[in-house]
Amino acid sequence: ESLKASMQIPLEPLKKHRLLGVGTFGKVWLVSREKNGTIEADAWSVQRKRQLIKHNQVDGAIREVKVMAHLDHPFILKMVNVYQDDKSVMMLLNLVQGGELYSVMKNHKNMILPERDSKFYSACILEGLHYMHFHSILYRDLKPENVLIDSDGYAVIVDLGFAKEVKGKTFTLCGTPWYIAPEVILGRGHDKACDYWSWGILVHEMCTGDTPSDDDGTDPVTLSKGTV
Repeated sequence: ESLKASMQIPLEPLKKHRLLGVGTFGKVWLVSREKNGTIEADAWSVQRKRQLIKHNQVDGAIREVKVMAHLDHPFILKMVNVYQDDKSVMMLLNLVQGGELYSVMKNHKNMILPERDSKFYSACILEGLHYMHFHSILYRDLKPENVLIDSDGYAVIVDLGFAKEVKGKTFTLCGTPWYIAPEVILGRGHDKACDYWSWGILVHEMCTGDTPSDDDGTDPVTLSKGTV
């Protein structure tokens, strides 16, 4: 009900411009709308219900919408509104225009960022994670590809597909191999500490150009033995 009450932006005035990205479940478009007499740009995520059902991701899509509806922080992607019709679930998102942190790292020799930049981005990301944890939400998929840089140079956490409200511990195995905490891989149950582990891996990567487990491949068992 709270989601329905927040739907104040009509679907019709959105003007679609160009494709920003394509994923397994749908597409993201650049759109514009009029707000207080000015034109504002946003991102328009369209997820096909057929694909969500096919890949057993219906509950995940619902969870993502509910999580994003509760978050309002400058270093976390903001959902402006959400809609649905017979074929799709659609989210209107704030547009973050500076590209991926991963791309920023690729533009530096050996993917090593200057210490000042690493500290700045790390602080932004940590603030975003702390805000999620304050609201009992685990992020669970931190990596350079899931951090965008906005037009003012700040880091913004995006892609909350694995984010979940957790009061105690959860046991779902999810994330990206080199960044997953050992307790997640081993199924011992994990809490917000798993996000701080991933954050530490990301800080290491920004400062050295590699993750600590780069030489261990992607096999979960091998990674868990190398990190415990």
